Amino acid sequence: MTTSGGNPVTVNGNAGSFFQNAWIPASTGTPAQAVSFPLTVTGQKVPEPSTVLGLGLLGLGALVKRQLKPKPDSDKA
Repeated sequence: MTTSGGNPVTVNGNAGSFFQNAWIPASTGTPAQAVSFPLTVTGQKVPEPSTVLGLGLLGLGALVKRQLKPKPDSDKA
């Protein structure tokens, strides 16, 4: 048996279907045999939110430090 994409569906797997507020095993054939479906994840990696927050705070800190740095021709040096 194959999926519509041509990937094999393996027998004795752990696939489930959520039906009427309960998980039931996905099965095929007589007698019923549990199946598992292949999963292929494609696309680009997305950073986790804490990484994005950390990079944003780092950039903000660098900007503030740059703004507070005295200019070479000022009297603050």
